[in-house]
Amino acid sequence: MKFKPTSGLCLIVLFFIISVQKITAQDFKNSFKFSFTPTAGYRILVDDSSTGLLPGFRNYEVMRFGMGGSFEYTRQIKKWFSVSAGFEYQYFEYGGTLSFYSYDSINDYTQAGYVKTSFIHHYLGMPIKFHFNIVNKEKFRLYTFLGFVPKISVGREYATELNDTVNNVTSSYHQQDPEGANPNYHRNTFNVEGQIGLGFNFNISKRLFIDVNGIFGINMLRSNRDTPINDYIYRAGGNIGLGYMF
Repeated sequence: MKFKPTSGLCLIVLFFIISVQKITAQDFKNSFKFSFTPTAGYRILVDDSSTGLLPGFRNYEVMRFGMGGSFEYTRQIKKWFSVSAGFEYQYFEYGGTLSFYSYDSINDYTQAGYVKTSFIHHYLGMPIKFHFNIVNKEKFRLYTFLGFVPKISVGREYATELNDTVNNVTSSYHQQDPEGANPNYHRNTFNVEGQIGLGFNFNISKRLFIDVNGIFGINMLRSNRDTPINDYIYRAGGNIGLGYMF
């Protein structure tokens, strides 16, 4: 019996199809993801010198919205466990609104306007996270994670706006580097953020997936130095990402 070239070609094609099916049937062990993170930030204040100023700060300051963006690579170690690392940008903002009043003999004290202040921080970090799968289906995964982000401050801003009672800005001030202008304003350049969160992701194709999670993070080191009141910045928000498995 002679072996025909067409038979050999058919066997090669059949072998290729079987091999591809075996590969695609396997679980992907690697993935990368681009994410956008809208958050709200604030700070925990600690009075190291018993100045008595904390109640004033707490009544004055409020949480403000921030954002971030990240790129992460994830390696699956077990069905229920994976590790990720990457790069992240963080934008923090918090501040307050303080009313001021004018006095006349007829109306007594009346509100003349308010002052809005904003403290803004920019960080670049390298997040390292440990993911634990709660539900691990073929196209859907529910997980929790914890991790930490060594990060450096790449910019700080301080801004004030003076407004009248109908929200017209009468004057404003913006400082890119408060520490450079004020020797009493000393911020630590390096910090480490601890993170914890809960999320899920689902496949939208064989390799692409959408990831959504909630996140809470807090600076584990004090943010300033040589000051009687120290702060630990924290944030809470969501994380929306698009990933690719391979």
